Amino acid sequence: MLCKQNHEIITETDLVILNKFVSTPLILFNCENIAYVNDECSLLFGCNNSNIQVPIKTKQFFMDDKFIDGIEKILESGESLKFTDTFIITANFKKIFIKLDYKIVLYKSSEYILAHLFDITDKLNVQSKLMKFSMVRNLMLDVSQSIIKTEDISQIYQLILNNAIRALEKAKIGTIFIKKDDIFKVVAHAGFSEEILGFQLNIQDAFLYRATDGKMDTIKNIADLMTFNSYYPIKTTLGEEYIKSTLTAPININNTIYGMINIDSVEVNAFDDDDIQYMAFMKNCIEIAISNFLLYEERIYLANHDSLTKLYNRFYIEEKFEKCKDDAVRNNLTFYLVIFDIDNLKDINDKYGHSEGDLAILKIVDELKKMTNKNDILARVGGDEFLGIFYDENEDSILNKIENSLRDIDNKIKIDNHHISCSFSFGISTFGKDGNTFKELFKIADDRMYLLKKYRIN
Repeated sequence: MLCKQNHEIITETDLVILNKFVSTPLILFNCENIAYVNDECSLLFGCNNSNIQVPIKTKQFFMDDKFIDGIEKILESGESLKFTDTFIITANFKKIFIKLDYKIVLYKSSEYILAHLFDITDKLNVQSKLMKFSMVRNLMLDVSQSIIKTEDISQIYQLILNNAIRALEKAKIGTIFIKKDDIFKVVAHAGFSEEILGFQLNIQDAFLYRATDGKMDTIKNIADLMTFNSYYPIKTTLGEEYIKSTLTAPININNTIYGMINIDSVEVNAFDDDDIQYMAFMKNCIEIAISNFLLYEERIYLANHDSLTKLYNRFYIEEKFEKCKDDAVRNNLTFYLVIFDIDNLKDINDKYGHSEGDLAILKIVDELKKMTNKNDILARVGGDEFLGIFYDENEDSILNKIENSLRDIDNKIKIDNHHISCSFSFGISTFGKDGNTFKELFKIADDRMYLLKKYRIN
């Protein structure tokens, strides 16, 4: 332990000189009292020098117990130890973070700490904002990366909402609405009861519409919903609450209003300017993510569907066959592979043109669709060929549906004000009975279809 004689002695005269020549906040204090502050320190504390009557209690401004304990340890050891950055509460109740550069001195025969104070509030705020922005960016990156892993856009909506709420400190509940005609429909929610999933909102009643005079073109922080003459009762997972403030933003896709995201609070003034900035960043990321998903979804659709009939294509049904096969083996199920071939399509194209031939194809497709149940799959695998996977109870059930369809389609197609004859031939193979692979079942069904076509021609 160092002796007191080893510490610099500070006198009242020294303090007068320090006050005159030191331009940074300077303070002389121990665990109990503040013995001196210069004019700059008074200003930092939010006071005029004449308003601070020293000595005053140290805890009047320093309210961090760990900091007070640190002072005690330093003065007991007599050695310069590293101070943790701390904070003060000013006379006008403002919290300021400070860093200290200090030494131990003797003042009136007692050990004190003489310290320069450096306001690091702005620095810490910048660091905090950078860390917060980094977190928000990572949350939105999580959304972007989920695009190629998720097939259901409703999962994307929910992930967007969950991450947006995580990004905003006071956010607890929220919704995403998607525009359908003149209605907003809830597609994702957090904190609400499940009843909200059926909720629809007229566009004119939306907070965003009302806060922007119908423009719906910018983010709005509605600090107090009493602006609209009422708080809004809602059922949450914790019971009934009232929405008192909201941060609402439009979601624009292709320069058109696609939906909106509302981050709500049961407190007034829940969100600040920083939250608006984070929401602006998230809004941009959300719009990009949804646009990318829709584009990706469109590409997947085009890769798996026939452009004319909107049915699945051969690539998709062959891929789906393997899943049907695995499911059938695992659960001891039977399914049927059925090939359909439009009769005389070439004659229709030659006589009436390909546009009318396309109309004939679409009429046949309408009839084929009527045969399918929820789990059945129908695909176009060639110009005039279609393939179906059916889960009927037995082959007779499929035959009955096909025969009814053939009767219904007879003389239904009308071109140039007259009816044309258009029908189809078909062949059926049974999984397990006729084969176990796509190639085997397709060949058997194809052979049977051509036998029927040959028979009908003759």
